[in-house]
This record gives sequence, structure tokens and C-alpha cells, in this order.
Amino acid sequence: FRHDAMATFFEVRIVNADAAYAAQAAQAAFAGIDRTEARLSRFLEDSEVSQISQLRPGEVLCVSAEAFECLEQALALQELTHGAFDPALGGAAGAAPGQLLMDRESLLVSVEGGPVSLDLGAIGKGFALDLAAEELRAWDIAHALLNGGGSSLLAFSGSDPAANRGWEIGIGGDH
Repeated sequence: FRHDAMATFFEVRIVNADAAYAAQAAQAAFAGIDRTEARLSRFLEDSEVSQISQLRPGEVLCVSAEAFECLEQALALQELTHGAFDPALGGAAGAAPGQLLMDRESLLVSVEGGPVSLDLGAIGKGFALDLAAEELRAWDIAHALLNGGGSSLLAFSGSDPAANRGWEIGIGGDH
């Protein structure tokens, strides 16, 4: 099954005896990807990420648990890479970029020191795949391969090792 979102394509391959049920599960996963895009896209004016990028120091925004979790993952990766990965595009022209402040208990986000312009690009796409996999599991799908634009893959199989043949993935050629 294929679906366009987040300026790319998403594919879901499901192993299930009931093709109609698999199609419904795939559509539910794609609906989750669309909800994720609506929250995380910097290109959608009303997304939570766009709203954060419009905050001035001292202003706060309450975000969804999903947006908060994705931001946390992005900031953790920034710290882990010592800044090599940075979800912020920088501040306004001539202004020093600000710092994102987050309160997990209240899901409030604010900025300090100046504006923050966020781009969760690849992190957002991977996060969307994680949520799509959760949705498929909620539909009792035991085996699936999810592809986000050809650059992000997520596969899962049931817990029975005898039935788990794995997923063959290749680059180029006939794979």
C-alpha cells in the first residue's frame, strides 16, 4: 500500500491472510502519518512546529504528547551528536538563535533568548513510521515492512522464530 505525505511517499507491506483487513489497517496507519505531518511539518502554518517557530521569548505553547515526544527525541539526538544534528534552522536574519525550553509535565514549550525555527525532517519521518507501526500492531498486524521515502525503513515480525523469515531489503537492482 502506498500513500503520499511529508513531501515523500510511504509504503506499507503487510503479511496477513485477509487482504481487505490489511488494506484497512494500512489506511489507519496512513491516517496516523497524516496526523503526524499536521503536527510536525514546518511547511504547514497551523502545525505545532510552525507555531513553536513563531513563539517570542516568554510565550508558551501547549503541544500534543506526540509532538513533545518527537521534539524530545530530536533534542536528545542533538545532545548525543554534540550538535552535529540540530533540529533548529537558526533564528531570524541577524538575530541569535534561541533555545527551546520544554516542560514534560505540562507539555508546554517556550523559547528563550530569541526565536527558534525548527525542522524535524528525517526525525519526523522516522517518528511517523514508529507511530504507524504502533497503529498496525493495534490492528493485530504481526508482520509488516514500512518505508518512508526510501530512506527510512521499519520492519517488525511476530515473536515466533520459526515463522519469522525476516525481510529481504536491498538497494538498487531488482530488490
